[in-house]
Amino acid sequence: MARRKKTSSKQSDTNIKKRLEETVFFIDRCIYSKALFQALNGLGLNIEIHDNHFENDVEDPVWLIECGKNNWVVLSKDKNIKKNVVERQALLNAGVAAFFLTTGGINAEETAQALIKALKRIANLIQIQQKPFIARINLKGEVKLWIDHKGNDHLTKKNPEKEKNPDEDQNKDRQDHCQQTADICPRFLIPGIRRGTMRAKFFACQKWAFATFADLQLHIFRIN
Repeated sequence: MARRKKTSSKQSDTNIKKRLEETVFFIDRCIYSKALFQALNGLGLNIEIHDNHFENDVEDPVWLIECGKNNWVVLSKDKNIKKNVVERQALLNAGVAAFFLTTGGINAEETAQALIKALKRIANLIQIQQKPFIARINLKGEVKLWIDHKGNDHLTKKNPEKEKNPDEDQNKDRQDHCQQTADICPRFLIPGIRRGTMRAKFFACQKWAFATFADLQLHIFRIN
């Protein structure tokens, strides 16, 4: 069994290496550095650089379309892609596979190391995921699918806090208020207070409070 696993692992590594060698990576201006180019080129990867094909001030849709036509895989760290819906849609319309390094404040060498660590995962995602898509890479080299070819946001789905309904907090506050009200009510005055739903308890206590206040007002009126 151990020999089979070892053979299978070697075959997998061979397939990944072949896949990477057949892939052309396009390095965007915002992530390019000499260190990154030398590191990836030194691994035998096919690299295309933004400035070798386009002017510095060219609009993103222009080079994205070209990447799509040439089947180049985009490497970038453009933070605007997170918020810029137009730019994100342009990337999807171009039909490319794009990988964005999302860790900020790192130097060229750290960027290169993060991408090198991610290469196997990049190769696997290219193999199994239909283009176009956008994926994220962190400093550890972990790769996660972000936007698929249908425009579905996979990371948001895995973070329910981002889609949290504000009404949930109001409902929770309302339930807490009901509980507090039920706790301070004199249970011996309200038959069945231990039974029923929280909502029923709340209205029972509220009814008792109004009745008590009315009796108090009447008592004060009689004294005066």
